[in-house]
Amino acid sequence: MTDAEYALVQSQVMSIAEMVEATLPIEKLDAFIERIERAETMGPVLDPTLFIRAGKAMAKIKSVAIELRSLVIALEEHRA
Repeated sequence: MTDAEYALVQSQVMSIAEMVEATLPIEKLDAFIERIERAETMGPVLDPTLFIRAGKAMAKIKSVAIELRSLVIALEEHRA
């Protein structure tokens, strides 16, 4: 990796971190994850066909949200 590539990646990492920190407070992520978990619980009962079609996408979104939550926590710890 060249110095220029390193500087570019560093800039991108910090830009993404700042955007996540500014737009996704932990409370919103917690509420979002909770809604997905509720849908995972109720979806198969209320609309099994829709749940089967949307289940994989929802699982991926939940996984990303959980990882973003970890990032927000890490950013908060570094800010303190």
